Amino acid sequence: MSRAMLGVRPEVVEDVAVRALPRRPLAWPMRVVVVSAIALMAGGLAALADRVELLVLVVVVAAVIIAALIVFGHRAWQRGRSIDLMIEAVNSVVRASAPTRDLVTVSRWRGGWIGAPQRIVIRYPGDLVDSDLKFAETLVVQVSNRMGIAYRVKKNDARRCLITLTADPAAPEPVVDPDQSRLESVLSVIIPGVSVDEFVRDNADNLQRTILHWPPTSTSRVSKTIWQKQAVDAVRSSVVAPNAAQLTIDWDLTADRGTVRPLTPLPDVLPHPPRDDDNPMKIAFGHFRDGTPCVWDLDAPLPHLLIVGGTGGGKTVLLLSILTALPTGMRRDAFGRWVRDPDMPMAEIWPIDPKRLGLFNLGLLPGAKPAATREAAIVTYILKVKKLMDDRYEYLERNGPHLRSTLDPLVLAVDEGEEMADMLNEWWKSGGGKADWCQRMGLEKAPTGSIHPVMTAFGSILRLGREARVHVILASQQAAASWLSTSSRSQFAVRIALRNLEQSTSMMTFGSLVATAGLENKPGRAWVSPGMGIPPEHAQIFWTPKLAQGLGDEDRAIMHALGITLPDDPDFVPQDDVVQVPTEHGETEDVAETSGEEDAGRPHLYAVEDSTPIEEENVRSFELSVSELDVGMSILVDVDGEGVIATVESIDVDLEDQDYLILTYLTEDGEKGEVAVPDDEQVTILLPE
Repeated sequence: MSRAMLGVRPEVVEDVAVRALPRRPLAWPMRVVVVSAIALMAGGLAALADRVELLVLVVVVAAVIIAALIVFGHRAWQRGRSIDLMIEAVNSVVRASAPTRDLVTVSRWRGGWIGAPQRIVIRYPGDLVDSDLKFAETLVVQVSNRMGIAYRVKKNDARRCLITLTADPAAPEPVVDPDQSRLESVLSVIIPGVSVDEFVRDNADNLQRTILHWPPTSTSRVSKTIWQKQAVDAVRSSVVAPNAAQLTIDWDLTADRGTVRPLTPLPDVLPHPPRDDDNPMKIAFGHFRDGTPCVWDLDAPLPHLLIVGGTGGGKTVLLLSILTALPTGMRRDAFGRWVRDPDMPMAEIWPIDPKRLGLFNLGLLPGAKPAATREAAIVTYILKVKKLMDDRYEYLERNGPHLRSTLDPLVLAVDEGEEMADMLNEWWKSGGGKADWCQRMGLEKAPTGSIHPVMTAFGSILRLGREARVHVILASQQAAASWLSTSSRSQFAVRIALRNLEQSTSMMTFGSLVATAGLENKPGRAWVSPGMGIPPEHAQIFWTPKLAQGLGDEDRAIMHALGITLPDDPDFVPQDDVVQVPTEHGETEDVAETSGEEDAGRPHLYAVEDSTPIEEENVRSFELSVSELDVGMSILVDVDGEGVIATVESIDVDLEDQDYLILTYLTEDGEKGEVAVPDDEQVTILLPE
């Protein structure tokens, strides 16, 4: 049990957070009282001496002095108030241990009755790295923004730890946006010493760009996810602009700066572009916000692709976008006509569609088989792809692995993977699947278990397909461990989530909660991670029409640009390599190539069910950083040496140690508790499947 779970904090020395300066006192009232007392005594003496003229003189002089004290004293107080915000900013930059006015000295006031100081002398601690250019730059920006006029460094006396700023008459006076001051004030609580500049708006009052700077001492704090989230929320709530809800921050920790900008809008519809003859193995299926294409590289080390999304989310459209862009062994000639080229790769596509109509007419694609929709046909396709993979391994073993590049891609595409697994398992439990399996394998008795053995072959394809150029596209509502093992799920390099996901689905897909919010609820929107370890980003998926007759001119042009002719095209030619799909009971002649004596004597295939880490039904556990927790999440807490399920009620920063967070939780028994945990510590969260 960790010290954090016991509530024991390590003894560390941390800087005390700089708070607001105390209210500046009025000095002139006391001086007026003193002058009045002196005048009263002088007047009394003059009266005793019967010197009336002297008494009048005392009264007149005292009145003039008191008036001057009130007027100039109040002006001095107003000047002091005008620089207090600047002093607070300086205290934060120089890491003052407590709020103080003693570090700043101002002089040479000019510009109106109150004006502004032309010379500012700042004393900083000796342990501060004053040679860092970012220190002086941050100090100048903070002072200039708070005072409303431009300053520059006149002298930096490193020996005495003094830096002198002087007003820069050549620089234009900065125009401070009202939201800029408010945003800087709010962000300074989250990021100590932060300054806000370059507050740029367009003609519609939308915020286009804002630059944040912070001292190097705050960089470690800014690197934490929890502070980045709070900063983005602060920007969206503090800025008054039509596009405030679309603002985000690009963090540059090496330069100690952040750029506030609006999210680049994505198009609502993005038609599938023509086929790329120069890069047939790089399949583009959409665009990120910055305009770069989303690419599935078939030559990548992990060659498989995972698609996750709810019903109606667009999984089938995305599948069609990818499948229609696979290499077809064709290219355009000089006249723009599609011709076969033996030097071009040609993908062999084996589609599985338990929905039956999602991948209808896929046989129109060169190299594509008709979709397998029934149990026997699905088993046939998986076993066939497994055998082709094994044959390719034997070929490479005999002739050398250098010939891998000569192999054409072989793609097993599964629409609704979870439905496929449930369908096969139900068929297995009913007895029909066992009879079919015994016939295929030449067995007298079917293997035991509740999972269809072909799922082991499916897992083998995922783990071993790379070297044989065998690829899997798996689309499902969620990649739960109940049907897809963790080792199999880890084989997918490219991962796509259509629309925002639930917490458990986001954890299983991307290993974090990043895909739970922030994406517009529009058709074709997706979270896309183009490779292992790459955080997912927003993207718009290409629109690809279904392979059907009666398409409009625009949709038909999309298909023609991909080299696909439709049945109602004048130049339509049926594919020569179309094969018959087995029926529900496998009663077609073409099934013989994967059944009968060819598979006799093959080893039995058994599926191993994943074990869940906790005993709760329909609940999965994950490890998550404390800084990513949200109120309402279920976590495991240590109570008297036992793990207890609790709900997070609040998350607050520990004022005594800002690297710690205070979690307040409520157990299932109704007992409240509080614990201090480092913000980077991993805790166990429980999410329903």
